[in-house]
Amino acid sequence: AKLRILIALLAGLGMSWFALPAQLEIPLHITLFLILLFGLVNVGLVNMVNFYDGADLNLSVFVIIQSVFLILHLPAGHWLHLGAAALICFALAFSCFNHKPETVYFGDSGCFVFAGILTLMTVNFIFDPQVDQPTIFIPLALPFLDVAFVMTVRILRGHDLLSRNYMHLYQRLQRRFADRRYLAPQVMNAGMCYGCAIILENAGVMPLVAVGAALIVVTPLIYFGARAVFLAGPVEGPLQ
Repeated sequence: AKLRILIALLAGLGMSWFALPAQLEIPLHITLFLILLFGLVNVGLVNMVNFYDGADLNLSVFVIIQSVFLILHLPAGHWLHLGAAALICFALAFSCFNHKPETVYFGDSGCFVFAGILTLMTVNFIFDPQVDQPTIFIPLALPFLDVAFVMTVRILRGHDLLSRNYMHLYQRLQRRFADRRYLAPQVMNAGMCYGCAIILENAGVMPLVAVGAALIVVTPLIYFGARAVFLAGPVEGPLQ
């Protein structure tokens, strides 16, 4: 686990170093701080994506939704736009195998690559004027909240944070219903947050504020609402 974290950190440092604009006119110590910050962001994203690779098709749906948002909101020809198209092609082909229970998963390497794209997306959003649509972060909201909530619970309970578990929303929904309903929260959250953000923008709210407000209001409602409504009572599987 320590080696994987180190690799993710070093990769994040290297990617952010090359992704920062060459004409960025800020002091060296601030540049180094930003590089370190994005390196840590990459570590967090690698682990977040890895925790979402615990059920068939769950991570594939996340990859496809995120890629669609990138394609819709980035200028044609931008390298992230092309990367998103490649991710969709990969995820669709991968899903042909992944839809069969316990056949194949992204694994650490696949999660590492997808998280790297997310890290570079963040760097480009901050420093590339072409990447100015905060809506590209909408698909990240539910996975981020889920992992943050579960990690908080595990810390309070004294669990080993480097091990997998079955407390994530999608895993518990899968165990309760034994079908594909565990995919619904991701799709619902992305659609509803996007719709709310569009409504706010049309009302004159700044895009960043509109997206932030939609994520802060809608995502917790869907996430904790799903836990309260669909996971009331005992759930099959460990860590009840």
